[in-house]
Amino acid sequence: VDWNSFVKSQVGAKSYIWTNGTPDSWKTGPTGETNWSYASEGIIRYYIDPRNWLAESDIFQFEMLGYQPEFHTVEAVEGILAGSFMANARIENNMTYAQAFVELGRTTDVSPFFLAARVLQEQGYQGSSPLISGKYPGYEGYYNFYNIGAYGNSGTETINNGLEYAKEQGWDNPYNAIVGGASFLRDNYISQGQDTLYLQ
Repeated sequence: VDWNSFVKSQVGAKSYIWTNGTPDSWKTGPTGETNWSYASEGIIRYYIDPRNWLAESDIFQFEMLGYQPEFHTVEAVEGILAGSFMANARIENNMTYAQAFVELGRTTDVSPFFLAARVLQEQGYQGSSPLISGKYPGYEGYYNFYNIGAYGNSGTETINNGLEYAKEQGWDNPYNAIVGGASFLRDNYISQGQDTLYLQ
């Protein structure tokens, strides 16, 4: 794809930026959604240029998100989960979260590092979100670890939408939710050419 054409395709309707605390030069106007503005062409050019991210702390966004058995071990995933609500915790079939992520990586061809990190990004290290408690009123027994479909104009609406999606998908235990979410990410992003965090 031609670079300038790609940049132009992102200006306006596709690239949002957080409004509060963001320099005015990074924004071009409100999107109509609370707290979001359209990103300026200049900031889009900066963020999509991979040369600006070739640093030790940023390089992992270019890692391929497919399964690589020589690297994706249970021990390595345990290192990612250390200190989190998933560290040494067991789910269905007496598997640890680390074992589940590695098994899912093998069966879905998705990096277990990516899956584990995405859950931590979405749920935090404490894992206190109602989306994964299994106890939210009206949605008892349903889980949504990746926050898929969790959007809305309020916290309550966001939680309800995310758990309604989980219920529709049959994500009725942590393992099923992790499997379903991994398949969703594979089918809608990774297998569609967005096989690095940079491309996502």
